[in-house]
Amino acid sequence: MQTQKSKFGIYFYTRSNSTKVGGLKAIEVRVTVDGVSKVFTSIYEVAPEMWNQKEKKERRRRA
Repeated sequence: MQTQKSKFGIYFYTRSNSTKVGGLKAIEVRVTVDGVSKVFTSIYEVAPEMWNQKEKKERRRRA
């Protein structure tokens, strides 16, 4: 029996048009396995100025 390798990817982003009360944005997640994608909203929210779209993550807070 031969095992096939799966291609797997996770992409995090915020939508530009979906700001919640208080100015926060929900972090959306797209998971792709073997070319099949599913998108869902995570339970986490971030302030727009703290989201680094290029690196797909929250900017570090300075102490």
